[in-house]
Amino acid sequence: MRQILPYYRVAECAALYAGVPLLLTCLAPPGLLIPILWVVGTAVFGVLARMPGVELRRLHHLRIPARQLGWIVVRWLLACIALILLLYLLNPALLFRLPVQQPRLWLLVMLFYPVISVYPQTLIYRALFDARYAALFSSAHVSLLVGACLFSLAHLPFQNLWALALTLPGGYLFLSTYRSTGSIVLSAVEHALYGNALFTI
Repeated sequence: MRQILPYYRVAECAALYAGVPLLLTCLAPPGLLIPILWVVGTAVFGVLARMPGVELRRLHHLRIPARQLGWIVVRWLLACIALILLLYLLNPALLFRLPVQQPRLWLLVMLFYPVISVYPQTLIYRALFDARYAALFSSAHVSLLVGACLFSLAHLPFQNLWALALTLPGGYLFLSTYRSTGSIVLSAVEHALYGNALFTI
């Protein structure tokens, strides 16, 4: 049984993190992606709540060193500047188009994106991945790289190369933050900062 279990988890990991995005890309209309995300996120929350060694209350803590918070803000600001410059060079007409042309929609995105999209993704791609699948890989660094790639793959249903490219380093950052702080909340806040910046810029 001890020899079979890792192979079962490999298959389970592949089905959840690769199979589901591929299936959604082929079959799910865009309007169903968020409801499906919430269904999966709710199921993952239930799994985590019953998983031995996982305490969801402790994972939602906010005891974060000020120095670490400062570094998160600094690298976010640098990323925003880099993104503004990149878009200015590639297609300046798109720069700040959403808040300028559709300010109400932009405001709704700013308010609800962290709740309806970021939080369930944090449960699936940080908390569950680390608790159940990270040990399948040869080292913490390898599992970090794999986790970043799987997070990028999650955006395949949007069929947008930019979404895949930008979420690869994002996945690395957010999983690193989760591991270094043990906080679902801080990882979700960081994810929301970058996501909201992308929608704004």
